Amino acid sequence: MLTITAVVVLALVAGGFAIDRFVLDDDTTQVVEAVATTVDEEIDVEPVAVSATRLFTRTTESGVEIRVNESDDAMMFGTGFEMEGVPDWCVAASSVSAMALTADAVSQTQLPRSKAAPPTPAVAFGLGGIIEEAPLALVVVQVDDTVTRARLTHPSGAIDTMEPVDGLVALAVAVPIPEQEDQNGLPMFDPWSGIASQLAVEVLHRNGDAERLTNQDLMNGIPMWSDPECMGSVEGTMPMPEVPDLELPRPGAEQPLDPAAERTRVEAAFVALYSDIGDKDTLFRYVDDASGLDLAMVGIMREYGEAYRSMEPEILEMVFFSPIEASFVYTTGLDPFGDGFTGQLQSFGRARLIDGEWRITRSTVCQDMERIGVQCTI
Repeated sequence: MLTITAVVVLALVAGGFAIDRFVLDDDTTQVVEAVATTVDEEIDVEPVAVSATRLFTRTTESGVEIRVNESDDAMMFGTGFEMEGVPDWCVAASSVSAMALTADAVSQTQLPRSKAAPPTPAVAFGLGGIIEEAPLALVVVQVDDTVTRARLTHPSGAIDTMEPVDGLVALAVAVPIPEQEDQNGLPMFDPWSGIASQLAVEVLHRNGDAERLTNQDLMNGIPMWSDPECMGSVEGTMPMPEVPDLELPRPGAEQPLDPAAERTRVEAAFVALYSDIGDKDTLFRYVDDASGLDLAMVGIMREYGEAYRSMEPEILEMVFFSPIEASFVYTTGLDPFGDGFTGQLQSFGRARLIDGEWRITRSTVCQDMERIGVQCTI
């Protein structure tokens, strides 16, 4: 028997607020009489009409029931403002809500549906049943008309697949509580990110191509929230900002015996570090103080590993303050949010000669961690 769930919905109606309490069971939706309060007539409030329509209901082969509804309340999601001249896939037209139910758990998620299908699938991820120790993963995806089928899989063998219904797919799988390490040997700090990192979402196109959505896609949100084209940051709407050039201070009075040779050694250490920055041994070999950075990098690589692994580190200019300390301007190409701008930014870096080996300073690495919101002490 499915556990009865109570949902409280607040609606603004003409002349007052109304709170409806819906009681959901296996087969019916029962509406309990609303309790209304009045609104001061002097307050200028436009009535809000939000009508939910059941798009489809399906039961997976493993017995998970999925209910998908669409509401005309597009203002719940989106950018909050509509840039002039952006394509229709940048503009929210409605709100799609989905619920997955088993005898043990309920999972819910919402997806802002754009006026046109985005160039890459828009996916919303939900996870329920953690407290019940019966995790239930749910994804809703908006796809274009070239997609013929979508599939959700988990290493445990759980799988769900369906053909799009009016440009939407809703997939759900019941999965086990994750072990202490994921399939890459990385420790899991919480079930949410752990399960998300294990899921694989694939969309199959009519021409036979398959497109796999990454864990970063699941966690970062939909294209209308992150694509530069929706922010007006492309030709035809608003020009990209210019990347400023940084200027180094004057060299120190005392220089290395062979500055050119030492620069080559600094560059080699810098490239070696940033080419494999997610590796613990690399961090402790090339950073002057890597204590704790290795733990932070575990989470960073889980969420932004693709962006960090695709960096192209380069030192542009360098000066020596002394024979054992260098300052340089560098770029990494790190663009974790795909804005086409962040990866071009120049930064100041430092290196120190310790026991005959050049090491990049902790502060240099920390500033690149902070680009994705991870702070570390210097």
